[in-house]
Amino acid sequence: VNTALGETWEEEGESISYHILMDRREQFPDAVPEPVRVITMGCDVQQDRLEAEIVGWGEGEESWSLDYLILPGDPSGDDVWLDLAAYINGRYKTEDGRDLAIGMTAIDSGYLPKRVYNFVETMGAHVVPTKGMAGTGRQIVETSLARLKRLRKRRTTGVKPELVGVDEGKIVLYRRLMKANPGPGYAHFPMERDEEYFHQLTAEKLVTRFRKGRPILEWVQERPRNEALDCRVLAHAALLLHGLDSLKETPQPSLVIPQARAKRQQPRRVIR
Repeated sequence: VNTALGETWEEEGESISYHILMDRREQFPDAVPEPVRVITMGCDVQQDRLEAEIVGWGEGEESWSLDYLILPGDPSGDDVWLDLAAYINGRYKTEDGRDLAIGMTAIDSGYLPKRVYNFVETMGAHVVPTKGMAGTGRQIVETSLARLKRLRKRRTTGVKPELVGVDEGKIVLYRRLMKANPGPGYAHFPMERDEEYFHQLTAEKLVTRFRKGRPILEWVQERPRNEALDCRVLAHAALLLHGLDSLKETPQPSLVIPQARAKRQQPRRVIR
């Protein structure tokens, strides 16, 4: 197609157009929407910043994108992690007067894993490091039994990352992004989310390729940046790690604030 006909080629696959999601943005109330029962955070570590999405979850895993953070700074240092800790330890008022904390935070440890582990150790059990695992069919998070067997077999000490099936996480997310009406699985987005956020959220396409005559599903990244997609998958993994029963009751995790935080003012923040 490219060489002989001189035509552009676009590989067929399953994707969703960013503008469809932009068109259905809605005005959120000043407080957290009333249906939200659990709040989680998914965080991606980059060379010069942290990016994170704070997501509220209701029954049937209906979701509300409450905030998207870009925290500039060197992840090998302390300042940007203190900024992140301030948000993790924040409190969120709902429309009906409830006071929610972030029930679980999942942080990707693919970049600077030791630094991520050090941060996690200061924060308590409601903040976990994760390691993305490719391959369709792999569960988004392990069952308790599978996790126990893995950890016993490895016999490692110190912080142990939670394994996240990123391919399956993206499949579940894209299925939900295609839902047209609010309800179980539907994803709500506020008016202030900009175009770049939706470009990143829809940055990959699921294609079918053949290896040795067998069809294999594979995610293909179509643009350089996809942090919003990674953060949303991690926020969903955080919900599953926290426990599905949490959608029926309000979690009250213990909050651990690093001592150095008192020396800092409001963290630097860019909202999309």
